Amino acid sequence: MAAAANPLPPGSAGLPLLGETLAFANNPYGFVSERRARHGDVFRTHILGSSTVFIIGPKHTATWLDPTKIQRAGALPANVLALFGGNADIVPLLDGEVHAQRKKSLLAAFSREAIAAYLPGLQSRMEAQLAKW
Repeated sequence: MAAAANPLPPGSAGLPLLGETLAFANNPYGFVSERRARHGDVFRTHILGSSTVFIIGPKHTATWLDPTKIQRAGALPANVLALFGGNADIVPLLDGEVHAQRKKSLLAAFSREAIAAYLPGLQSRMEAQLAKW
């Protein structure tokens, strides 16, 4: 009964083991565009050995932000996680209150006030570098 309440999005698992990895690797933007045209803004596939869901467009952003519908922990394949230094303790992979607190801290660093405070230091560094040239 739970499956009926939360059906999987449309899509394909592709070939055994490979899934749709080759099509995605060959042309990621074309892959997403073609699957979006075929399945809509939310679709599933199988890439790099993992079941994957693509969520496209502003209409579905609320779904991605709703912690009751998304589990971020464990979402990245090991080879992609390696690009982030191999540490799963990063905001895109955190859930719940830990995610909310870390995101709040990060967003504070990009507020208008914070960016304005960075400008004098950046200005002086740029002027020093230009003077060296």
